[in-house]
Amino acid sequence: MYQRYYAEHLTGATCGVQILSFVPLVFCQTFQQIHWIRELLRVRDQPWQETGLGKDRQTKMGVRGGGKAMRWCCGMIVKLGRELKRRPRFVQLLLVAVLIVTFLLHQFILLAQVYRQYILAVLVPEPPLPVQRRPTETDLRVDSQDHPRVLCLIVTSPKYHEGRAKHVAVTWATHCTQAIFLTTSPDHRLPHVLLTPGAVTYDQLWSKVVQGFEWAYEHQSEFDWVVKADDDTFLVVENLQAAVRTLDPNQPQATGVHLHTWETGSTYLNGGAGYVLSRGAVTKLVEDGLKANQCHGHLQLGTKEDVNMALCLSYLGVVLLDSRDSLGRQRFHVYPPMELIDPRQADNLRHLWLKQISVFPYKFGYSELSDEVISFHYIDAHTMYCLYYLIYYVNPALTPGRSRNTFPSPPPIHDVLPSQSATPRQWSPPFSIPRLLLQP
Repeated sequence: MYQRYYAEHLTGATCGVQILSFVPLVFCQTFQQIHWIRELLRVRDQPWQETGLGKDRQTKMGVRGGGKAMRWCCGMIVKLGRELKRRPRFVQLLLVAVLIVTFLLHQFILLAQVYRQYILAVLVPEPPLPVQRRPTETDLRVDSQDHPRVLCLIVTSPKYHEGRAKHVAVTWATHCTQAIFLTTSPDHRLPHVLLTPGAVTYDQLWSKVVQGFEWAYEHQSEFDWVVKADDDTFLVVENLQAAVRTLDPNQPQATGVHLHTWETGSTYLNGGAGYVLSRGAVTKLVEDGLKANQCHGHLQLGTKEDVNMALCLSYLGVVLLDSRDSLGRQRFHVYPPMELIDPRQADNLRHLWLKQISVFPYKFGYSELSDEVISFHYIDAHTMYCLYYLIYYVNPALTPGRSRNTFPSPPPIHDVLPSQSATPRQWSPPFSIPRLLLQP
């Protein structure tokens, strides 16, 4: 795909350079036309007997019987020639300047043709990151009766299919029991799509998420837990399965990173970091909250889907579980690991909002990151592949059965050192040296 992307831009730019290379040729042709016009002016108002030209050539040049437009053009050129005759110094400088500019332009065009690849690398925008798969890629998903079944509802939109969703589909989404992309347009690059009509803009995100949980309710026999995530979220599904393994999925429970709203101070689960609902919570949400209209009828719901979800779940009696690990460290994160690992970010004004509205202390630094982390937010495509590679291919804890090759043994020493009977190779200089300098 990206080869065709570059080829299209290269073709257009190369044609532009080739067109510019004709400028010197056009300039030379212009001088020939000027000479022809001078000859035309000379014979314009003279009888053909006095010009030294035959009737056929005058007719060919368009002099005899020329129209008013032709005579007006010739007259203007005559006036211009008379003005230039009065300033011969100016004419000489003008010609010299034109020649210099033409020469420099021609050199610039030659350089542009030689270095067009580097110029295009700067001028042409970078192509989108392609979907990446390893040549020996295997199914790294752990399917077992002991692991809870997780349904992943991934919120996206058509404008983010290219830069986000398609990369999620080939990385961490493959570890879900089933991954459903909530969007408004079908896309063959996304394996399972749930079209959400009427939920196009960000202000309609609550409607999109509700349609996703209604679909989950209809298929509740196929999963134990439902996690809602964004298309720039990275989810470690195995850590989520381990965190909920001992919980009863039929009980109405939900978890995520706990924050306070600015307006009322009520607790909600941040949607960017992702939040998890048990099968019992999904049933209560759809049957009591949506179908019985208890949420919309008794609550003032706004446009923020994560705040609406927490208000509705709390009203229905769903328990919001503490998602921190045994050391009190967060497992759902609203920032990427590159920011969380830096303790200086704790004093950054950009993160002041998080420290003020976090229900539990939100700490930054290497020692504050949990070993059982479940999610990161604001993950671009490059970072998503990097995290997936380090977690699922480099991490030996997740691939205990995979054989790991050792370094090859060194060859025997007689295969490395030259034989004593070998004919010594005559030395030759690395470059041409005059013979007189080599003689003693």
